[in-house]
Amino acid sequence: MSRKYELLDESIEVDGFTLHRIRALRDIPGVAKEGELGGFVQDERNLSHEGRCWISEQARVMGNAQVLHSAHVRGNVVVTGDAEVAGSAFIDQDATIKDRAYVGGRASVGEKALLCDEAIISGHALITDRARVGGSASVMGIARVRGSAVIGDDAKLYGNCTIQGSVVVLGDAMISGSVFLGGREIVGSNAVLTDSSHLLAFQDPANPTRHLSIYPDSEGNLHYCRLGESDRLQNKVTRATDGFYTASLASDYLHIVEYATVWFNKRLQNGGALHKRN
Repeated sequence: MSRKYELLDESIEVDGFTLHRIRALRDIPGVAKEGELGGFVQDERNLSHEGRCWISEQARVMGNAQVLHSAHVRGNVVVTGDAEVAGSAFIDQDATIKDRAYVGGRASVGEKALLCDEAIISGHALITDRARVGGSASVMGIARVRGSAVIGDDAKLYGNCTIQGSVVVLGDAMISGSVFLGGREIVGSNAVLTDSSHLLAFQDPANPTRHLSIYPDSEGNLHYCRLGESDRLQNKVTRATDGFYTASLASDYLHIVEYATVWFNKRLQNGGALHKRN
């Protein structure tokens, strides 16, 4: 294996690390010409000498982070910790990849997106704007996460779903198909969404600044989610009827429950089958 780049004396300090500008020692087809300057690395473990992977412009890769295969990191991107960017992934603009996050396949990450913890992004997935993906969440297929959306815990997104706006997806939620969520919905544990009509969002009667999301699980049981906490909708009914809420709040919640129950029953009767968990 011949070395494809060298470290120059030009250096910068980032978070206590000394990073060096790189320069191509040979042509890298479709990426860089011999003698072309690249971005910054802490040392040669950060960028493989194999394949067509490259770091360009002002991008910085440090710590134990690695850029491999045909991946391209450019712009003002920061890749740090034990993160890995591989395959034909493309990271651009002001994105940050850190901790043990992984980006592979032909996935793209841009704008001010943040990938952290043990998040996995693969396939042709797109993470952009100020979206955040963390925990052990995975985004695959041609799923898109935009806006200020937050994906965390063990959530899984795949298919051609789009999550944007201020949507929060947590727990072990599974979203696939052509689902589109773009408001302030909160999706938590037990959610299995394969169609946008599998979720209803209401203004929470107890706090108008929050949203109450209702969705079915794989067995058809309805759940509600508020602030990422999921519970069976039947428990909400019980609390309302047992006097846990004021009369006004109880009435509001019961109306929501009644509406949601009729809505989802009608969906199921019209063939809106629910996806089963593997």
